[in-house]
Amino acid sequence: MSPGLTMERVYDALKTHLMSGALLPRQRLDPARLAVELNTSTTPVRDALHRLMGERLVEGWPHEGFHVPAVSESRLRNLYTWNQTLLVTSLKLRAASNAALPEQAPGPGAPDIPHAVAQLFAELGHRAGNEEWHAAIINTGDRLHAVRHAEAHVFDDVELEFRALSAARRNLQGAPLHQAIARYHRRRIRAVAAICSACGQAR
Repeated sequence: MSPGLTMERVYDALKTHLMSGALLPRQRLDPARLAVELNTSTTPVRDALHRLMGERLVEGWPHEGFHVPAVSESRLRNLYTWNQTLLVTSLKLRAASNAALPEQAPGPGAPDIPHAVAQLFAELGHRAGNEEWHAAIINTGDRLHAVRHAEAHVFDDVELEFRALSAARRNLQGAPLHQAIARYHRRRIRAVAAICSACGQAR
């Protein structure tokens, strides 16, 4: 396998672990240990970790190595606020766009809520017709993905909440979607302490 393909494989594997919530905040990411686990050398692991640092999914400092980002109340509150701002602005940009929003086909059984929410929000960003805005929403969703797994330990109705969001999206120019997005984020901002605590326990 070429070095480029190896790095992509390692990057995909590490990103999946980070977004799944399987790695705890502040957990050290040792390139040598990860290289053994991923059956590769340390070079593609380090390259992947640096790429993930650029996406703010990993933190690293000289002489301290790489770590899973800490989840503090202020950081999480800022992320929720930023995500809401991106979505609300994308809906405003939508007013000048005729791009079609694809229908979401319901899958069998209970949906994977973190994935479903990320997909819904990314589609709203795509609707804005601005690729930079779309990319920012996707990146913010990636950074919140593990947190969304932890939210299920705080809220017992995340599936019902998602279905309400999904229903509201059918009317992009009406108030219900704006209200649903505001309600979704306001609820989480109020519960940041409990969600931070859950992030240290979710697996």
